[in-house]
Amino acid sequence: MKTTKFIALLLAILTLTATFTACGKKSAPVTYSEGLEFTLDGDGAGYAVSGIGACKDTKVNIPSTYEGLPVTGVSSGAFKGCGNLTSVTIPEGVTYIGSSAFEECEGLKSVTIPKSVTEILKYAFCGCTSLTSLTVPDRVTRIDQYAFSACTSLENLTIPASVTHIGDGVFYRCSSLKRLPFGGTVAQWKEAAVHNGVAAEFNCQVVCTDGTVDVVCP
Repeated sequence: MKTTKFIALLLAILTLTATFTACGKKSAPVTYSEGLEFTLDGDGAGYAVSGIGACKDTKVNIPSTYEGLPVTGVSSGAFKGCGNLTSVTIPEGVTYIGSSAFEECEGLKSVTIPKSVTEILKYAFCGCTSLTSLTVPDRVTRIDQYAFSACTSLENLTIPASVTHIGDGVFYRCSSLKRLPFGGTVAQWKEAAVHNGVAAEFNCQVVCTDGTVDVVCP
């Protein structure tokens, strides 16, 4: 009997120790990139990251705040031509990715776009020849002209039904993109891409919720 009680007590102590250890375990702190440049928004309510500045990171993690204010955007041309950049994490709270923001970032392989983004502006990722996969979050409503043009290695791209505007040449010279999942219907796709010169040097099957659309270069 004493042996049984001792074993039960020992098991209880071990269980409590494991519980306290698990509860007390701290996750590793998030490290943000330092030296980036920021510009105050016109209304003074937040900042947009506007340049690589003195940052030497090849894997850039943009902070969600700067000088006590939220970071709400990636400015036009912010990282244009940063060939050594391999990955970028954009924080929650950013609502737009500006024109040519990552244009000609030829080494860029990974981009994390938060759910708060609603606009991807023209030439945003143009010429990112190492980018292979990208998911457009489901609050984005517009993708402007040539946003993903000349992303020659891009094989996996998902576009949500929330996108109602796809600009001219968005997929121009995306030679590796053969299948494009779209979260809406065929009718929604045709409405979103109605003004889009999408077929220029681009052949792909758009997979909608109720059918497919074959985009063929003339």
